[in-house]
Amino acid sequence: MIGHRITAPSLLYSGEFAMSRQHCDRAIALYNPAEHRQLATRFGQDVRVTSLLYRSWALWLLGYPESSLVDAEHAVADAREIGQDATLIYSLLYASWTDLNCGKYPAAEARLDEAVALANQRGAFYWNAVGTMHRGWFSAVLSRILPIAMRIETRLLRAV
Repeated sequence: MIGHRITAPSLLYSGEFAMSRQHCDRAIALYNPAEHRQLATRFGQDVRVTSLLYRSWALWLLGYPESSLVDAEHAVADAREIGQDATLIYSLLYASWTDLNCGKYPAAEARLDEAVALANQRGAFYWNAVGTMHRGWFSAVLSRILPIAMRIETRLLRAV
């Protein structure tokens, strides 16, 4: 299970999206909450949650945005149930990327705000920095996407 979890992001980042998804699927299938949840303290985050998040990205890159959003939502729900701060912060940050990629901008912003607030509350300086970096990146992306989307919408309304 851990081998599949570790292999999945390497494949994802190297452009092997379908293979990454297969490794995520396998890690999720092998996951047993009673046996494996305690590994979150050793590896930083829960294996199922991280596998769901990487699969979410792979699904989006493979052209399945709705399935991608479902996996991201399951990852955040699982993280909330587990109750480990590092897993929850991680899930919120990574799910926000899925939201952004799928055009769910308010959801992405809400997840980022929650992640940064929780990181601040818990003194998790690294995750605070990552969340702040994501906010800046999202802001830059949205400052380019939203004006284009608004121009397209205006053209469509004029055509009607």
